[in-house]
Amino acid sequence: FAFGFRSPSTAQVSISGINFVTGFVMVTASTVMAGLPETREANKTLVWFYRIFPPFNLGEGLNVIASEKVAQELGLPTGSRFDWNILGRPLTFLLSEAIILFG
Repeated sequence: FAFGFRSPSTAQVSISGINFVTGFVMVTASTVMAGLPETREANKTLVWFYRIFPPFNLGEGLNVIASEKVAQELGLPTGSRFDWNILGRPLTFLLSEAIILFG
């Protein structure tokens, strides 16, 4: 990807921008869309596209850890952190993407 640029600094800034968009903007968009009844169904479809990007999976995992911690502090019932609906899915996607990208 970096060979498509004339300058290493341009490549670095571009890749940082892509990571910012896929790691922060998509996580924020997914969280907001999941909270609005009008966009909840669209988010259920889009989140599978978002999961292609490792920064999204990392951001989603961090978001879930923070949410679970708040739920614990409020005395709400929480499951194991490695349940599929908590950290299992983001970690599985991150591991599979690592195997594909580094393999």
